Amino acid sequence: MANLRTVLTIQYTDELPPEESILPAIPVKEERTKPTGILSKVGDFFTNLFGRFSGKKAKDKEVVQDEPTMVEFEPPEVDRKARKKYLLQFASQIVEKHKQNINVKYPPASLPGEYPARRSGKLQRSIYYKPRTAESLEDNSRIKIGYKSQGKPDPAFYSKILAGRGRLGLADTADNMPKPSKFGQIEIRYPGDRS
Repeated sequence: MANLRTVLTIQYTDELPPEESILPAIPVKEERTKPTGILSKVGDFFTNLFGRFSGKKAKDKEVVQDEPTMVEFEPPEVDRKARKKYLLQFASQIVEKHKQNINVKYPPASLPGEYPARRSGKLQRSIYYKPRTAESLEDNSRIKIGYKSQGKPDPAFYSKILAGRGRLGLADTADNMPKPSKFGQIEIRYPGDRS
């Protein structure tokens, strides 16, 4: 496969814990009074009432210590495969939108501040992202989006020349895309010069 000149990467801003991580159970001590409920209140009322007549003092409530209860905390269930597919779908949307943006027929040539006009279509065909499947995408990893280097003239090199001449590029398309947040915030990073 041809090399990919990465223009941008996308990834989730929050990291998922490893699937095998389990939080330990935490002991929780409970203190309660015995007896409890409405019947105990009625019983206390009569004990206090008859205790006064008999001259006996009502007993204080007995505090009972229960055995510590183990409470397990599980992290919220995250559909990891759906999360990966959603990120891949966003990468695909960026690529398709950029292909549409540079699908303006030549002539005339594009001007600075516009997307490049399509001459041979080679630049348009070279737009690519990897990895391409949810199975090959690790948790908390990023997807690279850029131009495949392929033959001469090299579209990856040509895209840098166009950016240097003020044409809009892949980074501009990504900046104008609405960022979905179904499974968390998606961050776009530009490892190079955004061209």
